[in-house]
Amino acid sequence: AKLLAADGTTIASHTFASTTYPLGNGHKIGRFSAPLDRFTTATRLELVVSSSDGSWKNSWPIWVFPAAPVPEAPADLLVLQSAGPELRAALEAGRKVLLLPSRADLTTPIDARFIPVFWSPLHFPDQPGTLGATIDPEHPVFASFPTDTHTNWQWWELFSTSCAMDLDGLSNKPAMPLRVVDKYNRNALPAALWEAKVGTGKLFVCTLDITSDLENRHAARQLRRSLFEYLGSERFQPSTRLEPAALDSLFKAIRFRASAETAAPEAPVAAAVDGDPATFWHTEWQSWQNRLPATLAIDLGAEAGIRGFRYTPRQDMNRGRIERYRVEVSKDGNQWTAAMPEARMPDTADPQEIHFENPVVARHI
Repeated sequence: AKLLAADGTTIASHTFASTTYPLGNGHKIGRFSAPLDRFTTATRLELVVSSSDGSWKNSWPIWVFPAAPVPEAPADLLVLQSAGPELRAALEAGRKVLLLPSRADLTTPIDARFIPVFWSPLHFPDQPGTLGATIDPEHPVFASFPTDTHTNWQWWELFSTSCAMDLDGLSNKPAMPLRVVDKYNRNALPAALWEAKVGTGKLFVCTLDITSDLENRHAARQLRRSLFEYLGSERFQPSTRLEPAALDSLFKAIRFRASAETAAPEAPVAAAVDGDPATFWHTEWQSWQNRLPATLAIDLGAEAGIRGFRYTPRQDMNRGRIERYRVEVSKDGNQWTAAMPEARMPDTADPQEIHFENPVVARHI
């Protein structure tokens, strides 16, 4: 067995005792270890196991990332979680902005996964429906995140629950270091990483999750580091100009932010406010810790007059429908008051409109 560097140099090697193995998988041949603390930058290695005469060989890529704290953004970089007035003002002022939008913010989100479609998207239309990605490994955003022109295993966690945004409607296409390949019967132009000049500012957009659980998600932490290094350098010079109106078209005009103490992986809390009746939020009900009542909080982004709300129950089955509920509102997210008495919902898939007896002014509900 050998552990090889990218240039073919042998990092470590080991010879196992000669023996005969039956056909099949999962046979243990021994233990091979090598210290990796010599690597202070992100590196791709290759583990090669072969027979003594070299006639049989297998290999596996290994990515080594430095053990370093979660990187902080450069001082001159503004990091935003959603598009809106703050983004427009920053770009008009000539600032550098990293935008990390959620799926709920996007006008045309496209679920992007590491695994391609099963069989055919025509036979199974409800699956995410993408076919890998095309990557520009020479782009400086990947200087500290080694990659091929396609996804490999270091991208697994980054694409496990990710989405991309469709840029096909833009007349002037921005540079896209990472494009997702769409299914043939839709043929959109999904991008997960892209950059452009907007006004006098410079914008980089990343729809991959590079913010959550970074102590355990090593690849996400390293991509975040590589991205910050690029955006903090003089190499960040987008070549394509995007008009502000074109940028606005990529995001929903009204963006509510939802949060909850618990959400199932297949039913994220953002689905509660994405405007799509086919998606929904529900709790991680399999955990004994997540007992009722459950709380869903919605941030409108600014104070507004509220006369009530529209509730669309889950459409494919009755599990997860609300039976009893209480509505509270707040201006600051800390002090809450009741907007109406506790009430019950009918057991139906029909949307329900709930009207308050007295309209309220609040930002949070």
